Amino acid sequence: MMAFEKLLAKKRSAILTGWFQAVIDSYPEETAQFLKKEQDPFANPVGRTVRDGLNGILDLLLENKDEVEATTFLDDIIRVRALQDFSPARALVFIFQLKRVLSDVLAEDLEEPELSRQLRQFAPRIDRLALLAFDIYTNCRAQLYSIRVKESEQRAGKLLERANALWEKRAQRSRVPES
Repeated sequence: MMAFEKLLAKKRSAILTGWFQAVIDSYPEETAQFLKKEQDPFANPVGRTVRDGLNGILDLLLENKDEVEATTFLDDIIRVRALQDFSPARALVFIFQLKRVLSDVLAEDLEEPELSRQLRQFAPRIDRLALLAFDIYTNCRAQLYSIRVKESEQRAGKLLERANALWEKRAQRSRVPES
């Protein structure tokens, strides 16, 4: 294990805390406070999903695994943010915020040139995560639009059925009975 990866593992808790804070800061203040404080996964499924997702992503990065393996964790977080109608930039900024969190948490350690160089080498992995996240986000939004279109079509179909039923009733009433 390289010195940089050992350092990341040592400071994992601080990194995860800072990253989670960066994510919840993207929400309105009242929501952010709730997401941060409520630990019950049933009362706070969004907070749990974000916390678990960041945890999984960070583990994969620390284990130097392929970023594609993070798809499940990314999908969980991004699906929630896509449902919340975040813009693509707002929904995905949390990936890039990991760079700032790493710089903040490792600030003193990064004075050593070799560790600073290793962080620069690590940064493209975060960028690849962001590209993967963008694909996931666009797929989620496409699914949402597809669902909304189907719902609209179903509602329109039901309205047409009702209109036809009313038309038929009126037509039956207006028919003159034969003698």
